[in-house]
Amino acid sequence: MKLSINFLKTYLKHTFTEVYATGSCRLRYKTLLLYTPGCLLQPETLYFCPPDTMESFPEKIFEEKRCGIVWTDHLKKPPSVSEILWIKEKKEPLLLFSEISSIFSFFQNWSQKVKDTILEKKPLEELCQLISEVTPNPWYLADASFRVQAISKSFDVEELSVIWRFMKRQNYVPVDVILKLSESGKLKKMNRAKHAYIEEAGPFNFPYISKTIYSVQGIIGHFFIIGAYTRISSYELEIAEFFGNLLNKQVESDSTYMPTLGRYYDNYFIDLIESSDSSGKEILTEVFDHLTWKADDSYILLIFRSPKESDSQTAVDGLKIHILEKSYPCKAFPYRGDILVILNISKISEKEVFHKQLQNILHTISKNLGGTSGYSEIFKGEKDFSSLNIFYQQALASLSFLENGTFQEPKGYNDIALAYLCKKMSEFLSPKMFCHPDMEILRQYDAENHTFLEDTVYQYLINEENTMETARQLYIHRNSLLYRLDKIKSLTNINFKDPNDRIRMIFAYIYYNYLKS
Repeated sequence: MKLSINFLKTYLKHTFTEVYATGSCRLRYKTLLLYTPGCLLQPETLYFCPPDTMESFPEKIFEEKRCGIVWTDHLKKPPSVSEILWIKEKKEPLLLFSEISSIFSFFQNWSQKVKDTILEKKPLEELCQLISEVTPNPWYLADASFRVQAISKSFDVEELSVIWRFMKRQNYVPVDVILKLSESGKLKKMNRAKHAYIEEAGPFNFPYISKTIYSVQGIIGHFFIIGAYTRISSYELEIAEFFGNLLNKQVESDSTYMPTLGRYYDNYFIDLIESSDSSGKEILTEVFDHLTWKADDSYILLIFRSPKESDSQTAVDGLKIHILEKSYPCKAFPYRGDILVILNISKISEKEVFHKQLQNILHTISKNLGGTSGYSEIFKGEKDFSSLNIFYQQALASLSFLENGTFQEPKGYNDIALAYLCKKMSEFLSPKMFCHPDMEILRQYDAENHTFLEDTVYQYLINEENTMETARQLYIHRNSLLYRLDKIKSLTNINFKDPNDRIRMIFAYIYYNYLKS
């Protein structure tokens, strides 16, 4: 780790009072060496000049080699070198040289420890905890969705800050805080910054340092140091820059090292799926305003599941999410190995053509991206969004029927609701409990005579005794249907006018067909 004279000045201020830095303070130095007249200067090196240093000084060579000096003569003015660390105290030069050398030595050892931890592929949390060895201030690392990946063990901050307590408990930055950052323009500034910088005020009411973590895929995270205990300075700024740049390089070489997916609202939707309490629901309107959506639009929740692609799965999912959001009015995010999609169907079509269009959309997605999908019933409004877990379970149930081969194309929960009910009931009750005696008679007759009376009565019932529509769906002539209905009446005592009989017959048919599948 290379150090600036501002960095050294801040560190030395703990021991000495009169320490000054002059010049641009933009250079970074690898080490400290003792300057002797006529010595061959090493590039990017800080040279310690004893008080008796000669008057003639190779100022031009110092600038060419990007070198700086430590000046310890408290009476004599230093030479005109671009960068100078001036210690105006009556101290033994050997003591000063030893003090500054120890700073370089400590941070060289620390930076090597950080690099070794990365090379040994130790957990991200273990790597980040090394930050606490060089600053007392609290820090945290969040991914692009502001989900906390690592956080310092600063117990005092939990007492001081409600936001910090929330982050420790929920593992992400509160959505309302992110919305405020966005409204103030600080989020845009944060995302555009290539280098670490100091922000004077923020959500914690303390100055903080922000360092954005990048990869070829774009922004994948943010690293923060909060000035809660000591004043934020160039000292922590350089630590954040060094640490962030190492993370950048590591993520470039290993895309699995740190999550690269997500936006802040991903956490919000995931919380709605996982939480049964009302936390966060009061800011639903603000989130939707930020997304330029309306809560009262109609939505479905879709689960998209695709074969896993080895170590590159994170990048592959990111590409699929990008394609989905560019192609359709939706927000997609990773969850438990799947991609969840909240699709705004109000922006797709009118209700009468929605189902057909949705089937076309799902077919296109599956064909282009590879995989299977299932989706929930339509929902809308704040009340429905607060029950997002129910619609997630619906989509999950729909997906399970496609994966076990019951259906050959994506289905919505409305298409499989009764079959799903049968599945759950069969886990606890015998089939005999559901069988309608007349349906059992028809099933046995069909088995013995190779007829289709069971299918006929089912279609007749769901078409509300409409003979024309029933014949059309069975691909038979209406006279053939009438013959079958007469046969059914001769074999059974079905009362087509009794609602209970009709419901039981339909349910029995669905149940037995589920068992067959």
